[in-house]
Amino acid sequence: MTDVKAFRRGCYEAARRTGGELPDLAAALKTMPGFRLLTGKELDGPIDVAKWPRISQRDLRYRRPRTLGEGLFNYWD
Repeated sequence: MTDVKAFRRGCYEAARRTGGELPDLAAALKTMPGFRLLTGKELDGPIDVAKWPRISQRDLRYRRPRTLGEGLFNYWD
């Protein structure tokens, strides 16, 4: 899902349905069309810049994230 508004709506809807409880929230997000949760293994792995072009090269040089999870966290920060 690349549409930020749709992503935000999906997150709010899932949080409303589950009360924000994280295991239930993850299960609710998995049912949303066009939405895929990354696995812990994916988040702990290296950043493939070809798959994540919106993470700026400048941020990567400045923050030097070691994992995809760190890079995405910094991107949304």
